[in-house]
Amino acid sequence: MKLIDFNQTYGTEAKCKAAFKVLRETAGITCRKCQGDQHYWLSTLNQYKFKKCNSRQSLKSGTMLEYSKLPYRYWFIAMHLITATKKGFSSSEMQRQIGHKRYERIWAMMHKIRSVMGKRDEKYQLEGLVEADEAFFEIAFPEGEKTKPGRGSEQKKEVLVLASTERLPLNKHKKGRPKTRCKFISMKTLKDLKTATIETKLAEKTSPNSDLITDQADAYNYAFMDYKSHQVVEGTPKEKTAQLPWVHISISNAKRKLLDIHHCISDRYLQRYLDEFCYKQNRRNMQSDSLFGLLKHAVNYKSTKLVRACG
Repeated sequence: MKLIDFNQTYGTEAKCKAAFKVLRETAGITCRKCQGDQHYWLSTLNQYKFKKCNSRQSLKSGTMLEYSKLPYRYWFIAMHLITATKKGFSSSEMQRQIGHKRYERIWAMMHKIRSVMGKRDEKYQLEGLVEADEAFFEIAFPEGEKTKPGRGSEQKKEVLVLASTERLPLNKHKKGRPKTRCKFISMKTLKDLKTATIETKLAEKTSPNSDLITDQADAYNYAFMDYKSHQVVEGTPKEKTAQLPWVHISISNAKRKLLDIHHCISDRYLQRYLDEFCYKQNRRNMQSDSLFGLLKHAVNYKSTKLVRACG
């Protein structure tokens, strides 16, 4: 949706609220107390009242907007700007665009949106030809404190990166470009690089019918037991990159985005930023309205309360 179309469709608080109400009722409303779905709308209180137990439920209750006092229009503007741009927005830039005084509420809103993006992608597994590799993302660390060099550095966070691909027909392959096409990606933070940790994450996000492609890391030694096939890439770093192109392209793009827009991210919230990157990347070729899709997820997925931590 272009900006001019957004203003025409959701230009006022009343229009945003009405659109959210339609989505909420389309998804279905169930009472938390009696589990009944027979209800009517109390326009004076802006609440639903259930016929069986006479309990009430607000329009935001049970959705991503629960616990938030921000106007509906703020949420619609934020979701539009996030989905309409390739790179995204920082919380401070979103605060400036909206014109809200308090940064913390905009920060919490942005993280709730990213949380719902992650919950939506958790429903799916990658299948087919799947590339897998680990990446190390820089995270916030107190200035002046010494860190270990290399893979064990406290300033680096381990991330498992997966890319589902498909082979290109010979007539569509261009010289100097990968011989495969990237379909979907997934990025999950890891507490360590032990075999059990990586195997668990692989099992969560990858279908057993997949053809797995990895490097020679010890963590993948037993992967052949759980998947249709397991190809191990050998050679120099340049040769490995050529055979695992899409995980490395995804890692490079994600690092550039986080560095350019957010500059420095704490370990606690890195997964949410990766969720946003993967959500938008996985829907880059979809023809449907990306804002409408995210709005439907906002109705169906509930976010927890967020307290901003240092960093």
